[in-house]
Amino acid sequence: MIYNHFSTVAPDASQPAVITPDGTTTWADLRTLVSQRYEQLETVRGRSVAILMPPTAEGIAAIAALDGLNANTYLLAAELKEIDQQEIARRFGIPFVLTPPTNTDQSWNIQRIGVSESAEAKVDNNSTSVTIMTSGTEGNAKAASHTWSTLGRPVRTSSSQKVQRWLLSYRV
Repeated sequence: MIYNHFSTVAPDASQPAVITPDGTTTWADLRTLVSQRYEQLETVRGRSVAILMPPTAEGIAAIAALDGLNANTYLLAAELKEIDQQEIARRFGIPFVLTPPTNTDQSWNIQRIGVSESAEAKVDNNSTSVTIMTSGTEGNAKAASHTWSTLGRPVRTSSSQKVQRWLLSYRV
């Protein structure tokens, strides 16, 4: 869904696509990043992968590429400690953890976690998912799986509550 959006939606290439405290990325630059990440992340095609999601154009490009590669994507906080990354990966059967590029290295680090093939989360290439981690009712991490479409839909609506969403994104 997200990957196809970059192929079909044609806003003015010079217009801002992502605005962060680090700067502004145009649609043309974002499309280039998505294409580069698609090629670089080919090794995780059709697999489950956790991504330390930075709030940057690089992060958006990576999740778009993973969507195009039919990877089941688990979104993790960018600042999550390595020991916690590995614990979540083992707990949910995620064989790969992606960490963002550094200033000196422009490619994502693909770390293979020691998850056995039998413990690996299975991927249905007809229905890939995006999973967010929630605190759970008892304080233990809980995985809430969605598609990109369901992640943006209302969670609950009633006359006594405002509309709540799993994910809120907006244009500036």
